[in-house]
Amino acid sequence: MKKILTLILALTMCVSLLTACGGSDSAPEGGNAVSTTDTSTLTCGINQDIDNFNPFTNQQIPFVNVVNFNCYECLFHYNENMELEMDLATGYEMTDEVTYVINLREGVKFHNGEDFTADDVIYTIESIKDENNGAWRNSQYANVDTMTAVDAHTLEIKLATPQASFIDNLAYTAIVSKSTTPEELTRNPIGTGAYKFISWTPNDSIKFEKFEEYWDAEAVSCESLVLKVIPDTTVALTNLQSGEIQFMGGIDVESANTVSNTEGLKLLQSKYANTIYEVEIGRHNNPALADPEVVRALFLALNRDVVAESVFGGMATASKSPFPSAAKYYKEADTEGYNLELAKEVLAGTAYADGFEFTVHVLTSDTLSQQTMVVWQADLKELGVTMNIDICEVSVWLDAYLSRSYDMIANYYSMVGTDPATYCSVIMSALADYQTADLPELNEAIQNGAMGTDDAARTALYETVQDMIVKYRPVATYAECPNLDGAAANVSGIMVNGMGHTLLKNAHFE
Repeated sequence: MKKILTLILALTMCVSLLTACGGSDSAPEGGNAVSTTDTSTLTCGINQDIDNFNPFTNQQIPFVNVVNFNCYECLFHYNENMELEMDLATGYEMTDEVTYVINLREGVKFHNGEDFTADDVIYTIESIKDENNGAWRNSQYANVDTMTAVDAHTLEIKLATPQASFIDNLAYTAIVSKSTTPEELTRNPIGTGAYKFISWTPNDSIKFEKFEEYWDAEAVSCESLVLKVIPDTTVALTNLQSGEIQFMGGIDVESANTVSNTEGLKLLQSKYANTIYEVEIGRHNNPALADPEVVRALFLALNRDVVAESVFGGMATASKSPFPSAAKYYKEADTEGYNLELAKEVLAGTAYADGFEFTVHVLTSDTLSQQTMVVWQADLKELGVTMNIDICEVSVWLDAYLSRSYDMIANYYSMVGTDPATYCSVIMSALADYQTADLPELNEAIQNGAMGTDDAARTALYETVQDMIVKYRPVATYAECPNLDGAAANVSGIMVNGMGHTLLKNAHFE
């Protein structure tokens, strides 16, 4: 993903508790949650801090899923049923297979008081296309040929070639003011969203207030929004139980069980959601991992069914494709299960029959990946392979991730778009100069799949993409889990879609 989610997919942290207005000072006893008495402030726990507010470069999960849709705003978004709902756009039409005419909402203002117009959308997309800005969605907009402001609130976009995933891309691209620069946005996010940025205390909290000139201000009930950084899962859950936070997105399965069994709390689960857990493999860095048969042996030694049942508490299933099972063109491409004896035979036929050593980087906050690696590590010892598990603070993890300087790195992301071209642009395109540089057929199939519109041709191309990813494993998935979120029982109106995007403007206390 130059990356995710997504997302994953990407990411941040540190502890320190801040009591939301009206929150309790202590955790409840007896499995009961304490109701918050302040209905003007919504406090949400995030398990990682962010490192900046630049929507072009920031790939961190709290930013992509929360800041991107509540401080900034997109032309439209997918709702919980994965249907498009309008935001800065009021509608669009395709006049031919490469031309989109988008009608923009009138009367919208940015947080700095400027009017929103078609020129702001043009500036946003041009900024993404400018390689000097390092935008991680650059590849998604490389196909944009021309953009014309027909008038202040009508935009025509022409693509060079048909691109089936183009609407997907627009549905999570934050629109910025043409008067801003990427550098300015790094510390001062100026969007059109329901909540206006107030302050950021690194490793503690990010504070917003209701934007009184928001185009849909009547829908916004909470006067303040606080994102509280709580990387420790146990501490975050205690805060949810005590009422110090009222929402916690992306919780693990153990926390989900606790939420379900705690009076005063409720578990939210996205429809059509698949959170994929994976490892990305530095085939370009480690000679052993460049051999597909060596990597095949490693994954024959990973018992994904056990991981799904024991690590994920039965809430996950073993992944059988790099695509989520709800994605278009999904196929079960990875059908070899756990077979330790076959793994030994396969490894014996390689130059690494006597074993080798490698390191996997895992985020401090990603306890599920940590536990999975421990399970895998034990079986790899049976092959004579040593896996070193490096549990990293976010800055270390992110540096290795973005520089592609790892042997292996653990990641997870929510469903990326409704079309696999979006997944490939986010996850796979960033790897083209690294672990897939020697796989031109794969890169070509990814490119052709993104540009085509013929359904039969795209089906064949994405079968090839899935098969080749499974064969060479620049990315290897092992578990698929629903998106899980916890909330206070008296909070309603929070919308989380299948990609983990969280819209809070309609959140309210009952």
